[in-house]
Amino acid sequence: LFVSDGLLPDAVEVHYPVTVLPEGGESVDVRISVSDARFTDHTVIRETVNGAKTYEVLLVLAPGKDGLLRVYQNGALVLSQAISYAEAKRGDAQGENGASPPAGGVSAPSP
Repeated sequence: LFVSDGLLPDAVEVHYPVTVLPEGGESVDVRISVSDARFTDHTVIRETVNGAKTYEVLLVLAPGKDGLLRVYQNGALVLSQAISYAEAKRGDAQGENGASPPAGGVSAPSP
């Protein structure tokens, strides 16, 4: 049982876009998990996709509690992205920068 007064008043919500790009049109099992001011390693997306798909992943960051986003394809970790509270507070973590996909077929902005 957890009792909470809610999030701190200076908490920041970050909507972080993640695009999954399966190779060769094959279906892949996608799992996205977050650690933030609300959760520790909490799965927020779990589904099978047959083509490119973009997710808007919500992270809530607070002073002293940065975020971590992890993307898995077919059980293999393909992206681990830390998002700091300081970057989110400045607006740097909401990135819209056309980053090229890293190995593993996942695209996410660089903070």
